[in-house]
Amino acid sequence: MNLQQLYYFQKIASLENYSNASKELLISQSSLSYAIRDLEKELGVALFYKKGRNIHLSKYGEEFLKYVNRALSEVDNGKAAMRNYSESYQGTISLCFVSSLTANFIPNLIAGFKKSSKYAQVGFTLREGKTSDAVKAVEEQSADFGFGTNTENINFAYYPVYEEKLVVVVPKKHPWAKRQSIELSLLNGVDFIAYDNYCGTKIFVDKLLNKAQVKPHTVYEVPNDTMIASMTACHLGIGIMPDSYEIKHMGLQVLPIEGKESLMRLVYMFTLKNASPLPIIKEFKHYVLKHSAIAK
Repeated sequence: MNLQQLYYFQKIASLENYSNASKELLISQSSLSYAIRDLEKELGVALFYKKGRNIHLSKYGEEFLKYVNRALSEVDNGKAAMRNYSESYQGTISLCFVSSLTANFIPNLIAGFKKSSKYAQVGFTLREGKTSDAVKAVEEQSADFGFGTNTENINFAYYPVYEEKLVVVVPKKHPWAKRQSIELSLLNGVDFIAYDNYCGTKIFVDKLLNKAQVKPHTVYEVPNDTMIASMTACHLGIGIMPDSYEIKHMGLQVLPIEGKESLMRLVYMFTLKNASPLPIIKEFKHYVLKHSAIAK
């Protein structure tokens, strides 16, 4: 059974004439008759009976027509809804992003985008996670856009959109808390809270430490910025992380890093290369790139 057979059945039922139905459906009468015979064979009942030159619905056909009308109505509604999405600026945009973007970047991005009246009906679904979560979400198409580290996935198109300054964080009562800045060499052998291997920020922190030839004593590996900040606040070690919302609300002291090393972490927007996005998805991508100083 397929949709074409159901549309054929519906049309014959309304006209009660194969010849007229075949003309409206633009198919031969023999093809139409064959399609209905095949449908009746599958259902195991006769849907029509002949009376003179015309045909009429059998009692089984009348019952089946109720279901067909409802089913095809839903299909038509679905088609109309999809056309509405593809031809207008409506729909829902799904984002998956790293935790450091939750306080300012993502809210400001959405607020700026929705300032335009033509995007008033656009909705957003938001999911916070690690870069690996964003990668998985985009690959599975449960998210239209991911925001995180460039993992060099060959199926993705990457766009730099945001940069975060990496800083050393210590508790307010730490001996270093009164410093105005810090040399990375002081971190040699110091108890250190690091990012785990699933967190994209680890790439930037490791690169920074390796370049400075510094080896702190890693006591914990954690999945995100919030854990770095909270465990540092509990005097379990010190950390290096983006200067973000978590730092300012967990009683931590920020120490800018001295020297000429690269102290910036680039955040990328990424999406599938070969996707066929709806107009609203294209509009959002264009907005992000237009309003990102990094992308420019």
